[in-house]
Amino acid sequence: MNRFLGLVLSLVVAIPCLADGPSREEVQALAAKVGDYPTKFRLIEIGVPAIAPLLEQTASSDPWLALESKTTVRWIAERAAANPKDSRVVAEAIAAFTTADKPASSRLAAAELLGHAGTAVAVEALGKLLGEEPLRDVALTSLRRISGADAESVVREGLRRAPRAAVPAWLRTLGRSRDPRFTPLLLSAMEDPATREAAFEALGASGDPAAAPPLVAFLKRGGTVDDKRGAFAALVCIAQSPLRAADVSEIYADALMVAPDDAGRIVALDGLGKGANEAALPLVESAAKSPNDDVKAAAHRALAAIADDRARRKNLAGAASLYARVAAEARDEVALVRAMAGLGGIGSADEVADIAKHLNDPSRRVAEAAIGALVDIPDTRATMALVGELGGRCRPLVLDALARRGDPAALPALKALAEKDVVDAIPVLGAIGDPSVADFLLGRAAQHNQAALTAYLKIVTATATRDPATARKLCERLLEKVPCAAGITALEGVADASSSLIVQKLFDVPDEDVKAAAVHCLVTIADRAVASADRELALRLYRVALDRNAPGLEDKLRDLGEQIEVTARDGRVSAWWVIGPFAAPNAASWEKPEFPEKGVDLAKSTKIGDRDCRWRSVAGAGDAAEVDLAAVLDPHENVAAYAYCELVSKREREVTFHGGSDDGMIVWVNGERVHAFLGPRGLKPDEDTFKAKLKEGSNTILVKALQIGGGWAFCLRADDEEGLPLKFKMR
Repeated sequence: MNRFLGLVLSLVVAIPCLADGPSREEVQALAAKVGDYPTKFRLIEIGVPAIAPLLEQTASSDPWLALESKTTVRWIAERAAANPKDSRVVAEAIAAFTTADKPASSRLAAAELLGHAGTAVAVEALGKLLGEEPLRDVALTSLRRISGADAESVVREGLRRAPRAAVPAWLRTLGRSRDPRFTPLLLSAMEDPATREAAFEALGASGDPAAAPPLVAFLKRGGTVDDKRGAFAALVCIAQSPLRAADVSEIYADALMVAPDDAGRIVALDGLGKGANEAALPLVESAAKSPNDDVKAAAHRALAAIADDRARRKNLAGAASLYARVAAEARDEVALVRAMAGLGGIGSADEVADIAKHLNDPSRRVAEAAIGALVDIPDTRATMALVGELGGRCRPLVLDALARRGDPAALPALKALAEKDVVDAIPVLGAIGDPSVADFLLGRAAQHNQAALTAYLKIVTATATRDPATARKLCERLLEKVPCAAGITALEGVADASSSLIVQKLFDVPDEDVKAAAVHCLVTIADRAVASADRELALRLYRVALDRNAPGLEDKLRDLGEQIEVTARDGRVSAWWVIGPFAAPNAASWEKPEFPEKGVDLAKSTKIGDRDCRWRSVAGAGDAAEVDLAAVLDPHENVAAYAYCELVSKREREVTFHGGSDDGMIVWVNGERVHAFLGPRGLKPDEDTFKAKLKEGSNTILVKALQIGGGWAFCLRADDEEGLPLKFKMR
């Protein structure tokens, strides 16, 4: 909405501040409707004459009317700011409502709005209000909006003339304004014992880093305890201010140097702990020798922060020395955790001893940090330090750390734990992934220990990538003792031809999941035999798997040239061999005979144009067993293809075929042409119906599928003499 209003205001080309306009009565009537946006824009155009009635309404008991009136005057003032003459007139009109005879709410509104009007008129009017306590804060805020030396001079003069008792409140208000122009005034007030306390508060509230050096100098000069504490509090507030522009660590370092007591030193040290730098190191080291335990703890936290800074700057040796010092000296939990994390991040084996001292620390957080640090150090010494704590209270964390490290050096200790039936040790043996403990885990797995079985399989997985032969032997040994589906699945990833023997033995296991996994694994081995051109092995394994009802093997066997009988579903012909495409540029060429019409030899490859083509096995899909030729042959525009199937009938009979095609189709049964549709169309199952005679045994079916463009598919099914789906098998 503000963006919209700003756009509207920008379209107005001039302010008719002095031009003739509506009468006072008309302006008052418009002001009463200021909540209406078109009226508001009209009042802004009227300008100065609208200010008085609008400011009168700021005293209204209706808060919405008062707010809308003040907002409209602000827009008039901001619009006038670009023209000195106009801004002066506007400022005068607003200043007229700051006089004592006006309502308090209108005076407050006018004092606030003068900051938007600017100009010397506004500065002068605001200066008069600085002496009135109810209006002082608003007047100072408005003066802060007005740039230039005039506003600062007015504040300075107002402060000089203010009653002595009112000066502390003035100073606090100036501090809250966070205006650096007033910092010299506050520093000057700091030198006066009567206003010193308020000046310290104001300087702290100002957050101005420029005030820090004078405050440090003041503290170095000495003074009363209260003065020192006040100046120190101001210095800390400046360091903590979100408006600070200086390096906060420098301010905290100065604060540490001039802190009046141990409490101040702790505050300064904690500040350094949030962002220390190298220059503060001597001061922090000195504080670390303090007899006060709290100061010492804060110093160690700051030392850890300086070490962090060194690590960020890649000074790893320097960082390690400070971290090690903290680890050796500190008793503070936060400092020790920070040191452990830092030493772990550096990852040097030289730091293992310093970290290991805290593995059994009374603080669980410190012990956990030490364990976490050792995880990242790539040295057997870190492993052995963790192994030494397997009997401690943090054993679960130590076991997790050893699992993450994966160092075989931990295996003897872990195996010893597992032999004592410490169940948590077994998964770690698997996570390390070393085959040397496989026999131990296998023995436990044979005793129906599921954790041991899982760990054993993890070792298989870890070994498979680097040594498939060893992983295969591990799987075979597992399956001999513990026939399980998970073991067969693991074997499947590394199995070779020799693995088929043990897999076939598992067909007799009572567990159905094991049988299913074994069949699937055997098919995988057969697939690999196909890839390595071992056709005889592939055929043998596929047939064994087929005897175990493995799905989808008919097509694989057919691809290897085997005659496979597939039982029809609902009389649908679903198992086909296809070849093509052949060029068929127009309908006149659709009946041109190609070589499949002269006899089909599925094992023979043939040239079609410049391409070597073979018959390929394709299965019909969906409820109608549709053969999608566009999905398997390319190109598929202005072409033709042949589909071949052998249908096995139990006796001689006459059957009814139902078919559909996209586009045309010609059908031969036992070499006799029995149907043809030559034209464009979309596939609609059972659109064509025709009869044919089948003989007992094998019957050949040849379909020529014709294509213009778009979809390319066909389907075929058969009914017996009674109109029921024919029962038959396909080869």
